[in-house]
Amino acid sequence: MFDHEKLQVYGKALNFAAKAAAWTGTWDKKHALVDHLSRATESILLNLAEAARQRGTPARLRIVDYHRFLQIAQSAAVKGAVFLDLGVERAFLVETEATAGKELLCRISAMVVGF
Repeated sequence: MFDHEKLQVYGKALNFAAKAAAWTGTWDKKHALVDHLSRATESILLNLAEAARQRGTPARLRIVDYHRFLQIAQSAAVKGAVFLDLGVERAFLVETEATAGKELLCRISAMVVGF
């Protein structure tokens, strides 16, 4: 098992990715919002995995990288919330779905801060 697979936050991020894929699966594929939300979701997952790989390594450079990966994951979560708002604004997503997604992203963001 890889280090990132042991993290609860990674599981939550995978849960969000599944929800985002389900939502965007019904949206017009030509719309840039589909690509942006997918990229933000992927960024959260990839940066959590990279941070987990760096975690516990004593080298100073690795510590800097670890924090940078966590910051990028957190920024991607915020962007994901914005894209959900845009989905509601453009009538691709209902408010309750966006709210549930944003609550999950807030939880992910809070867990990242806890690292």
